Amino acid sequence: MYQINNIVVKTDNHLVESHMDAILKAPKFINFVQSLNIEKLDIDHIRIDNVKWFCGVQSISPEKLGFLYLEVVAKDKRNGKPVAGVVFLRGSAVAIHLELECQGQIYVAITRQMRLPTGDDCEEIPAGMVDASDNVAGVAIKEVEEETGIKIGKASELINLGRYFPSQGGCDEWIQVYYKRVKISYQQMEEVLDKTHGVDDNESIRVKLIPLNDYDDYLDLMMDSKAEVAWRRVQNYHRKNPTTSSFCSIM
Repeated sequence: MYQINNIVVKTDNHLVESHMDAILKAPKFINFVQSLNIEKLDIDHIRIDNVKWFCGVQSISPEKLGFLYLEVVAKDKRNGKPVAGVVFLRGSAVAIHLELECQGQIYVAITRQMRLPTGDDCEEIPAGMVDASDNVAGVAIKEVEEETGIKIGKASELINLGRYFPSQGGCDEWIQVYYKRVKISYQQMEEVLDKTHGVDDNESIRVKLIPLNDYDDYLDLMMDSKAEVAWRRVQNYHRKNPTTSSFCSIM
């Protein structure tokens, strides 16, 4: 029998069983268990049904845990009723609303790439999963550079727009949203648009720039919750900070 934070962890999957020691030490799984509110939840056990690693089976380590499919068997202490506990555990992520100013025009940077769960290409704001170091702002800087080719400065210069849960009924993932506006030259903008971006073998990302004045309507076509949330929070930020500038130059 396995335990974490005095909670019993079970599995009927032989593959999961063979990897259980690494799973119990994985920061992603530990963070999830620590998020469970034991003041409200009476937890009988956690059952892990399947696991996916971001590495080969010969190089498994806790930091390389990708996804878990699990169920938390629990009751709500306040009413004694069972709680729906099936979870797709994937960890936290980051997204950034990036505005580019070029020759007096302002654009929102959008990425386009194949997203197999949807069966087609998708347009999104730059985003990525947070690694085991939990350096959220650092991941935002890294993802923007990898997905767009644009270096946007230091993590401390990002405007923090807070977190949100995109699918709290079935997934543990929260997304940290940031905002940054930078000035670029026309040559830099052409280079960004001409290249295919991405560092992994399975990434082939193109950048699209949407004029800021058209962006509100364009969101209806994108169907990207990250972009929707970020845009509302950017507008709210400017309402609260009408004289604050988020500009920097990479010229």
